[in-house]
Order: sequence, then structure tokens, then C-alpha cells
Amino acid sequence: MTRAGDPRVRARRADGMVLRRNGTAHRAWGAAGYVPGEHWRRRVEPLPGNAPDGRF
Repeated sequence: MTRAGDPRVRARRADGMVLRRNGTAHRAWGAAGYVPGEHWRRRVEPLPGNAPDGRF
């Protein structure tokens, strides 16, 4: 994570991907000031040989 106003960062936003069921990560990101971006969705496609639940 970076600090707000860091002159080395020229991005408009920062984000982190967290599994919905990972409550610990949601609390950590929330404590750092991040909020859920419900208007964004991640699209994934399992590669051959990977389990349907995302495990390798």
C-alpha cells in the first residue's frame, strides 16, 4: 500500500482483490480505508487441469 499524496504514484485509484469469504482480508483492507467497489466484477476462466473451485 502507498500513502495518499505520494508523488511517486500517479494513479487515480488503488485496489486489492479479496475473496468474498475472506473476512480477515476484508477487515484489513477496510481498516486501511478501502471500500468494496460493487460496480466492478472479476471475470475468470479456469485453465485446463485446474479444479472448478479455483484450486490448482
